[in-house]
Amino acid sequence: MHHIRAKIYTALNGNVTLNSASVPIYNRVPMDASYPYIWIYSLSTDEVDQNAEKFNMECVTRIECVTRFDSDVGGDLDANLLVNSVVSLLRTRSA
Repeated sequence: MHHIRAKIYTALNGNVTLNSASVPIYNRVPMDASYPYIWIYSLSTDEVDQNAEKFNMECVTRIECVTRFDSDVGGDLDANLLVNSVVSLLRTRSA
């Protein structure tokens, strides 16, 4: 899971901006983090189909785009823009 998080961090670090400002990417969010930020962490691992011939592991890694606004002031657009940037950088397609 460490390797998965490291690749995600490398792909996103310095490449996600919001309102022309770079958004920090964290594996561990510091106490003095400013908003918005992106948090990458491992959620779970499960071994499936474990037998003598195959070893498959399902690793769930979560990427959270975190914003902060006063109630009823907004924030959805900023969060959606961040998610769009993350998905565009990480999603692979053959075409």
